[in-house]
Amino acid sequence: MKFEELLKKKGEFGRVIGIDYPLVRIENLPNVRVEDKLVFENDSFGQVYQIQDDQVIGLVFDNMPLRLDSKVVSLGSGLSVPVSDKLVGRLIDPLGRDFYTKEYLQAENSLPVNREPLGIDKRAKIRKQFKTGVLLVDLVVPLGAGQRELVLGGRKTGKTSLLKMVASAQKDNSTVIIYALVGKKKSDIEDVKHFFEKEGLFKKSVIVASLASDSSALVVITPFTAFALAEHFRDKGVDTLVVVDDLSNQAKFYREISLLAKKLPGRESYPGDIFFMQARLLERAGNFRVGKREVSITCLPVAESLGNDVTGFVPTNLMSITDGHLFLDPKLYAQGVRPAINPYLSVTRVGKQTQTRLKRELTLTLLSLLTQYGQANKLAHLSSELSEQTQKLLRLGETLETLFQQYTNVIYSEEEELVLVGLALLTFYKEAAIDIAKAKRKMAKVKNLAEFEQLKEKISDFDTLSEFLDFLESYYKLFV
Repeated sequence: MKFEELLKKKGEFGRVIGIDYPLVRIENLPNVRVEDKLVFENDSFGQVYQIQDDQVIGLVFDNMPLRLDSKVVSLGSGLSVPVSDKLVGRLIDPLGRDFYTKEYLQAENSLPVNREPLGIDKRAKIRKQFKTGVLLVDLVVPLGAGQRELVLGGRKTGKTSLLKMVASAQKDNSTVIIYALVGKKKSDIEDVKHFFEKEGLFKKSVIVASLASDSSALVVITPFTAFALAEHFRDKGVDTLVVVDDLSNQAKFYREISLLAKKLPGRESYPGDIFFMQARLLERAGNFRVGKREVSITCLPVAESLGNDVTGFVPTNLMSITDGHLFLDPKLYAQGVRPAINPYLSVTRVGKQTQTRLKRELTLTLLSLLTQYGQANKLAHLSSELSEQTQKLLRLGETLETLFQQYTNVIYSEEEELVLVGLALLTFYKEAAIDIAKAKRKMAKVKNLAEFEQLKEKISDFDTLSEFLDFLESYYKLFV
């Protein structure tokens, strides 16, 4: 609705008396509340940020120039965005407009951007594993459907590549992907869009994007819009994956707004309510009861750390909010490890409860062997004479490093992951002569064979690792 039409309908307006973009000071604006949507005389949109005595401090979402003494009308309701199944396969901005034309897309409904998270009575225990297609994640740091798992790492450590792999793993299921790009360069946004189109993912995804050159207020609400869309699909009984890339950017832009509004700065100059804002946002993910079904919103928020230091204000805040984190190590990335996930510093708090008995034993075994390998590797250069067991452990560690090396274009099914890790463990427990790099290459050919189909069918029959390895031993020659 245009400004003149709203002015006639409301009959009440205020005037802009100060501009400190994206903040504006407004006087004589009656009957407003914090977070009410504002419409300015030039048809741009905003939101009430604070109310101070007889003045209202508003945020401006558009880059359209405002002039002093402009008229402002309050809609008397909070900011909402259009939501619809028709938005799937679209690139939109945080106000629900087409990213390129800024025209509103057709939608049958709208939802508040800052919506109250559902209470505990609407939530269910996380029981189903969330498939990422990344072998190291699925078998060492498993995730559950509805989990909030922080992706943490320094600049250029492969965070976006990891997110692309996880998105690709959802290609053949019913999960809708909501990908939020927060304050990014246009080239980064186009890169993600191109990847989704090339991989056939765009037809089941919505990309919500804001540019670094956009209003700080628009950048801050980007992940909130993504969650509003996810809740639309949740209420229709559809599972969603929400990727927020990244919350460090959101925090920086929110800090800019807060400092301009003269809020008291805290640690690293961030305002004290940054924790509350991001906690409220991420609380909207989870496993929910919708009618007789359980529907999940799985969230992968991203945060940037300075090198190997994970003690920054925003990363530590997010670690306390989420259900674990995947730490992408700059040192591993520099060594050519892909994905550069450090399994020793990564945590999952609810993912293991979703695993079968076999997978749980596999995970515990892998963690134990990786820890032993790490200790043996540190001591290996101190002695020229190593025990046979230590040498064996070092060889296994090298095999596991080769096993976990995985590039963006390679996604494994659940059965393929179990077989590959089983083959790696056969070299240790059964001393089978298996070249794991060759086995990974042969997997593409073997998975089309009838023998592999038989193998896949029987995998779910085993509860213990020893039974599984005994069974796999009769099939391993397929991969030699």
